[in-house]
Amino acid sequence: MRAVRIKFLFVISLLSLFFSLNVFSEKNRDYANYKDWQILSEKSHFLQLWENTELEFLSFDSEIYVNKIEELKSAFEVELNGQKTFEFEQEKNEAAKKVLGSLEKLQKAAESGVHKEISLCRIETNLAIIGYVNLKANIMDHNTDSMLFLFLVLFVILVLFVVSTAVFATRLKHSRKNEKSTSDFNQKIIEAQEKERKRISLELHDTIAQNLRAIQLLTSQAFSAGGDEDELSEIKKQVLELESKSIIDIRTLCYNLTPPDLDRKDLRSAITHFCSTFKRDTKIDCSLVITDDFNFANYSPENQLNIFRLIQEALTNAAKHSKAEEITVVIRKDNSNNSGGSKRLRILITDDGVGFNLESASFLDSHFGLKGMKERTKFLNGTLKINTAPDEGTEVQIAIPYKEE
Repeated sequence: MRAVRIKFLFVISLLSLFFSLNVFSEKNRDYANYKDWQILSEKSHFLQLWENTELEFLSFDSEIYVNKIEELKSAFEVELNGQKTFEFEQEKNEAAKKVLGSLEKLQKAAESGVHKEISLCRIETNLAIIGYVNLKANIMDHNTDSMLFLFLVLFVILVLFVVSTAVFATRLKHSRKNEKSTSDFNQKIIEAQEKERKRISLELHDTIAQNLRAIQLLTSQAFSAGGDEDELSEIKKQVLELESKSIIDIRTLCYNLTPPDLDRKDLRSAITHFCSTFKRDTKIDCSLVITDDFNFANYSPENQLNIFRLIQEALTNAAKHSKAEEITVVIRKDNSNNSGGSKRLRILITDDGVGFNLESASFLDSHFGLKGMKERTKFLNGTLKINTAPDEGTEVQIAIPYKEE
């Protein structure tokens, strides 16, 4: 929704820019066509007086013409006092001096009454006024360009403000979403830790504690059996079996918590042992294939642990939810160089279980195991892909960057 708003604001900004450029270009062309003293469709008072004076020149006698020129000088000075050109002030003053100087000469020629001198002064005055009008038109063109440039600057600032605001709002929303996601994930971690503690407690109670309780009962029976050798032999046999089973259960529990093979950087043995105990404990046929050309020692101990946990979590999820009868784990090196020239470790875990609806939001929200796998894969700079559907089984694909020594 926010992306649609940003696109809408961008389109509106472009339309506004196009409309403004069109309006200003038309204004600019209009001002460029002014070659006389005509501004905003109305000539100045001075220019109107000059044109009228020129048109009626032949009907004036010498005294009236002198008075007309005096009136022209006054009108021009009034016009000059009402104009501010700032950076063109010097050019305007020079052009104004030429106009006033030519009017002075024309006034003196009119007083002398010499027709030839009056004609020459009229031509000089016309040229001075044309120069002044052209300068005014150029100033107007420059002012128009300045206004256009200022508008463009303001428009760009406005667009940048709108875009930056939209980007900031989007990032703020994502930040809040990530913060909430992180908070939810941390809460899930705490819940998972509590569940793991309960699971370990229940497993200890159902295995080790029960075995010790049975050994205690058998020991009591041994004391009350008297000298019956057959009964004592049977009790001894049962105690030894329970002791062996307790040792196996404790070792399995400890191994799954912290595989000692990983301390020796022997991830291959750790995975092999886990798949073996998984098959024994769950009664699910688990096949493991690891290609011989792969060296797990190139990974750091931390990365090896994360790889082990990914496989452990995938198999545990399958045992809990898939109702599978057979699981296959394939680990191989990919030399195809399809990912930017880097080789990759590929892990493929498939089962023949009931599958699930991967698009179900309620399932994904409640399935902390998948979230944990995604986080571990992200930590390894790898990718995680799950292919599944109801009654179609599940396929987990994991790809992790791999570098040769």
